[in-house]
Amino acid sequence: MGRLAFAVLLLSLEIVGRASASNANVGLEGKASLVSGVAPHSQLGLGIANASTCPNGNSTWGSCGGSSPAGITYATTAQNWSQASTTALTAGVSGSVTLTPCPSGVDYTSGAGYDVYISDGSNSEAVAVTSGSTGSGNCLITFTPFFAHSSYTIGSASAGIQETLKRRKQFHFGGWLPPCHR
Repeated sequence: MGRLAFAVLLLSLEIVGRASASNANVGLEGKASLVSGVAPHSQLGLGIANASTCPNGNSTWGSCGGSSPAGITYATTAQNWSQASTTALTAGVSGSVTLTPCPSGVDYTSGAGYDVYISDGSNSEAVAVTSGSTGSGNCLITFTPFFAHSSYTIGSASAGIQETLKRRKQFHFGGWLPPCHR
């Protein structure tokens, strides 16, 4: 008896759901329909691709691109870094690069999978730093690139996020805590 009642309940929910879906657009002619997949012209602009006019995400139109479109928040960090280098790197062979000055948060000791990004315009790649050392105002990082590089830019593979997290851990475990964590 319980199974029959459950089956009747499911059937009635399906019927109500279909009826709701078929009536979902009643009175909403000016809005996009998720059921039928149709958007009114007022929400599509002119319907012509235009690189200078884009939706802002708040039912208005504005300029495209730039560093801060309306309605979108970007995370940025002061720990993002890059340096030009001409130290030759051979594909598949462990190589080292000296970073001067040593960027804050560069990790070559933890083995936690710290990556750097090598950009040379044709064979750019992210590589895992395997070891390193510090010098007077600089540091040496060692890694094995997949491609050969001769003139390139090396920098953070995470726009500085890895470095920021590394610095936070250093401060946290070193005894420094921000006021909100005391």
